[in-house]
Amino acid sequence: GSETFLDPVIPSWEDEEYLRAFLQRQFISENRRSLEDTRYNNVPSIEVLREAGAAMSELCTSLAYEVTQFRYKCEQQVPQHWSDADINVTAMEENGNVVIDWSGTSRVSIPFSTFA
Repeated sequence: GSETFLDPVIPSWEDEEYLRAFLQRQFISENRRSLEDTRYNNVPSIEVLREAGAAMSELCTSLAYEVTQFRYKCEQQVPQHWSDADINVTAMEENGNVVIDWSGTSRVSIPFSTFA
């Protein structure tokens, strides 16, 4: 089941064939649901939907790889056991927001309700 994967919605970011088949099925099943709605007269063929699912899986796999590589590069730039102080990051509450500041050069304000 999906409990063995990091993302409970997308079954696998590493098994390209599995992801391709999953997205192709999703595209086709959504197309079938749209057939019930009489507002949609021009629906794509199953072959087009399969191609779209394959293209989407390639895009997702490529982006997932880029995110993984970015994370790896970030991890290489900080000590193995680091703290906010080690990388000069501070956070404070200000006007109902959490303000995250990095070395005084970058500052992000997030509503406290979102942060908590």
